[in-house]
Amino acid sequence: MIKVLVVEDEPLLARVLAKLISANPSFEALGVVYDGQAALERIAEGGVDAVFTDIRMPVMDGLELMRRMYALYPHIPVVILTGYPEFSYAKEAITYKAFDYVLKPLSYEKVGEALARLEKEHFARTRDRRQRAFLRVLRGENIGAEVLPDCMAAILCAGALCLSEPDIPSEAQMFWEDYDLEESVEKIAMDKGSFFVFNGLLNAEKLIVAQHIEPADMESACRRLFGELNQNGKHIPVTLIGYNSKIAPSELHKTARRLNTALGQCMTLYDSKFVWSDLSRETAAAHSVPGAESVEKAVEAICAQDAEKLNAVLMNTICAYKGNMPQKILLQFLDEIRRDKRLVIGWDQEPAKNAVEFENVIFSASDNEQLCAALQALLLAKRWDNKQSMRDTVSRIEEYLIANYNKPVTHNMLASQFGFVSSYISKMFRKHRGVSPSEFLTKYRVEKAKEIMDSRSDVLIKDIAVAVGYPDYFYFSKIFKKETGLWPKDYVAMRRNTPPVAVGAPPDAGKVI
Repeated sequence: MIKVLVVEDEPLLARVLAKLISANPSFEALGVVYDGQAALERIAEGGVDAVFTDIRMPVMDGLELMRRMYALYPHIPVVILTGYPEFSYAKEAITYKAFDYVLKPLSYEKVGEALARLEKEHFARTRDRRQRAFLRVLRGENIGAEVLPDCMAAILCAGALCLSEPDIPSEAQMFWEDYDLEESVEKIAMDKGSFFVFNGLLNAEKLIVAQHIEPADMESACRRLFGELNQNGKHIPVTLIGYNSKIAPSELHKTARRLNTALGQCMTLYDSKFVWSDLSRETAAAHSVPGAESVEKAVEAICAQDAEKLNAVLMNTICAYKGNMPQKILLQFLDEIRRDKRLVIGWDQEPAKNAVEFENVIFSASDNEQLCAALQALLLAKRWDNKQSMRDTVSRIEEYLIANYNKPVTHNMLASQFGFVSSYISKMFRKHRGVSPSEFLTKYRVEKAKEIMDSRSDVLIKDIAVAVGYPDYFYFSKIFKKETGLWPKDYVAMRRNTPPVAVGAPPDAGKVI
């Protein structure tokens, strides 16, 4: 129920307005006061969600009331009542953030339209406050957790789980950018509860928190969402794991961590999967790790730098699980290979760092062929110490980025093109160029955009964005502002007010890096 205070010095009009407000089932007229000073005193007592106020009143008029409220209670929306002769005052009231106005004489239709807009705004603000409160709890702060209701939670992962952010946007990140998850969840839930969508620890993950919903309805909504997500037409597997009981707000942070851990335990290679449980069992526990014979064959192939043999060993090991090899089991197998004494050189002394390298490979692959090729490249690269070859590869990556700057470039494309896992490409490129591949590409694209702006006055900015590899004009504008300090339109205006640059001057390639 939205509680409204009526501020009107004409008693009859005030009673009519209060009656019109209370006729709406979503609103309650708290009462009537006859001037702005009395309104401030009533608001200070609390419980006021919105104010309807006249402009011309004794003691304190509506404009002064709005000035005071703007300073003291900026979160409370104000609807002003005005006649045509007072419309200039109404326009002034808008400068003090008046939410809406209603023209006299009042009618059920006029007041009803204002109430509908007010209800929508109130719902949005309330939802925003609740979402921020849940976000604080998810971060472990627990500030305000006592006012939150019990909830339910589920975690989603598009593509494969990744434990470190890739340097160039992943397919999972692009999938979530194209898919309106919040809209789908609300549509599927059918008013069974209020749903909030949060980003996960990494860009492949999303966390859903729901309130005012029963476990059976939550499971039904999650199953329908899982079905819809796996009909995305992009051949990206999606995993959804839901906790099957209600969660106290104080336990939400811990439960979200358990859901995240469950992803690593439950996800198999490339497959979509739905899990609805209390998270007490590790579903990967029934699988056994490949034996010592497979490890020995892989190590021998690495020592001999036999890429074909190593690829075959990896392929046979993965295929032995008939397409259902858990990611966790594959990681354990790869760690057994890494710890062989013959392969100590080249590996980091901290096991966690080595695990991340393997995970980056596993979680960016989309099929067995791509996975085996990337793992083979990583395992063989650990014995590679030819610095000149590394410099040559970096130069070829730079040439590739320059040649394809106007096209979509992903970390998978670079890995496929140059035969190395994306994290290794990023590390190698940064070592020799001082920036990552994506940073280099961004700077190069912005320089190309500036060249077009400097030389062509007849090209629209949105067309320039497409020409340098940004089909989204708004995203291009943000990138351009971040790199240059100016919005594209401001840069164009500035250049047109300065002497032209000499035509034919070669671009300074050093500025790209």
